[in-house]
Amino acid sequence: QVESWLSSKRPPHCCRPSLGGTWPPMAARLVQVTSRSSLGLVTAAASGASAAFCVGNPWLYQLGRHQQQCQQARACASQCEEVGQKWRRPAAGTSGTCDHSGVKFYAARSRKADDSAHCFAVAERLHQFAIIDGVASLGAPEEAAACAKFCGGWLTPLIARCFADRVQSSPLRHATRADGSLIEDEEEAAAAAWADSLTMGFGMCDQGAVQEVGSGACGAVVCVVARSGIYVASVGLSRVVIGTEADGEILCDEASSPHRLTSDSELERLADAGPAGASPPQLPSKAPTRFFGGAALKQADARLVGLPDVIRHQHGSGRRFVILGTPAIWEHGPRLPLQWAVEASTRQRP
Repeated sequence: QVESWLSSKRPPHCCRPSLGGTWPPMAARLVQVTSRSSLGLVTAAASGASAAFCVGNPWLYQLGRHQQQCQQARACASQCEEVGQKWRRPAAGTSGTCDHSGVKFYAARSRKADDSAHCFAVAERLHQFAIIDGVASLGAPEEAAACAKFCGGWLTPLIARCFADRVQSSPLRHATRADGSLIEDEEEAAAAAWADSLTMGFGMCDQGAVQEVGSGACGAVVCVVARSGIYVASVGLSRVVIGTEADGEILCDEASSPHRLTSDSELERLADAGPAGASPPQLPSKAPTRFFGGAALKQADARLVGLPDVIRHQHGSGRRFVILGTPAIWEHGPRLPLQWAVEASTRQRP
């Protein structure tokens, strides 16, 4: 009921900050997943896995065209080279369950906040979950950590504020398309509102980071669980995987794609955004091409932006696992973190 709640009330502590400056025009690009494509199977450890959210990362330009196939997971998670660290006790974390929707979430970090350039944000009542990862390859680690902490405090409130403003100024039942025609389907209207709100929220957070933090940079991924679907928005190198329980197995869908120079879709975007024949930006090999902050880099190359890709994953009958993780979590591919989350959920273990 998040959409109805936001349309009737102003969310607490979600006032738009006075950061100054003007926001550039933003065009929201929403990728719809009407019939979920199976990217592979991950065998669940046992049936009856409960829905959970494990906080971690971002991705996606055009789902389907730029997805990588997951292999069928016939072997167990012991194939991981670091299996001994699979259940390492987290340095810090939080968990909870929404009383109204039953959505469960679990967020953890491997290092204490003071020793890490990454952070997570949980807006439990708004069903918003975010991972913000500092990009040390684009500056000093302390600058990346400062950018991540700034964006961690602003990103989810800005998204909530943008959505509330959008539906209050143009209620979903009266929403119109760009050509002025009425959107008769309220879910379609909600999807358009979330796409615009996520894009605007990311853009405002990026502008704030550029002005307030300076040279530090970070990436981010946000998951919003709403009545009209699951929405994922991302910039940077973190990733999201969505698992759907079906007939005792978990179908694995990648819901984001890292923004880097090795990505065909990102190279296409950079080519479209720059003059004909322009070379790709000169960045370190492991640096992202989209990020918050990084004022000097963006001043030198306007193709480096903080605007996200947005995906909508429609609800189904099976239970869902949404895994957000920073880049290191995905070193062994997308299926192992998902399988571990399923196993942990069935054992009631974080």
